[in-house]
Amino acid sequence: MNIQKAREELLEVKSILDGMGLPFWLKEGTLLAAVRDRDFFPWDHDMDIAMKAADIPPDFGAHFPGYECTEARYRLGLVTNIVLKKTVRIDVMLLFHNPELESYVILSPPYVWNLGRTMYPERWVDTPQYIEFLGESFRIPLHSECMLISEYGPDWMKPVKSGLYWRKYWAFIEHVSDITRGIEWK
Repeated sequence: MNIQKAREELLEVKSILDGMGLPFWLKEGTLLAAVRDRDFFPWDHDMDIAMKAADIPPDFGAHFPGYECTEARYRLGLVTNIVLKKTVRIDVMLLFHNPELESYVILSPPYVWNLGRTMYPERWVDTPQYIEFLGESFRIPLHSECMLISEYGPDWMKPVKSGLYWRKYWAFIEHVSDITRGIEWK
């Protein structure tokens, strides 16, 4: 990934989304990079953000001139993921609200053979928390450390030379709740 282009394009997308009044969160590798290293990883191939599905307007792609905008439909005919691409791919993962379970669910797969079914408590998404990244304030989920453990394993703070080592944890961790069972968050 071209790190300079990634910086420029994430800041541009942030400016557009902020101008539209649409909150988003850093997610997955981008969240890890922001929290742990304060910059993108040279081996990463994309950027990851999350937004509430209910917030996405029908003309979402029209707000991003110069970007390819592709909608992915993985389950139930719903758009579950949007890809924005100028130079660097930005995966926009959509969070679907489940009021009965007081949670949000992501139905987007990180890869087509591994459908993600990650659930997050409402308060993790609805409680604003911010981090300074690329000279700007970016929204991140409440209890981001727990999300990073669920995605990258218990050694998520330890830098690695490539992003491949953490994939071994995918087979063992299906939901954030698997990590947090029995922990009371205040």
